[in-house]
Amino acid sequence: MDIPRIAIAVQQPWAWLLVNGFKGVENRTWPLPSAYVGRRILIQASARPAFNLSTARDILEEIHARFGLPGGLRFPDEGRQSGGIVGLVRLVGCDQGHSASPWAESGQWHWRVADAAPLPFMPCKGKLGFFRVDYAAPETRPNLMGVGR
Repeated sequence: MDIPRIAIAVQQPWAWLLVNGFKGVENRTWPLPSAYVGRRILIQASARPAFNLSTARDILEEIHARFGLPGGLRFPDEGRQSGGIVGLVRLVGCDQGHSASPWAESGQWHWRVADAAPLPFMPCKGKLGFFRVDYAAPETRPNLMGVGR
């Protein structure tokens, strides 16, 4: 798989929901630059989660009740990871205003995503906006702990 080198930070649990294909819209206060439409990007799970997992489950249950989304979601350990790359998505468009997605927040720009895929976690500090990352899967990263410790 060709791994992109551009990333954007997203708070958990939204990062996990994006890369696992449950959330098809990323809400932002700014429009998606046209140069990124059609591009795949890495998703970095911010060091600070947006909600605790109990609150996130409540939100998922409410959305399921209102929109008939698949229920029974439980956040695995991967949904709790923060401070690193967790997967990738393709940015397929952007709109503002009314969106058919139950994930679209009023008053925000809705970045539509597709082709979501989780990746093995790689620690990485996030930044504001798009930023460059050289992703290396855990099995390809050098062992920095030394041998025989």
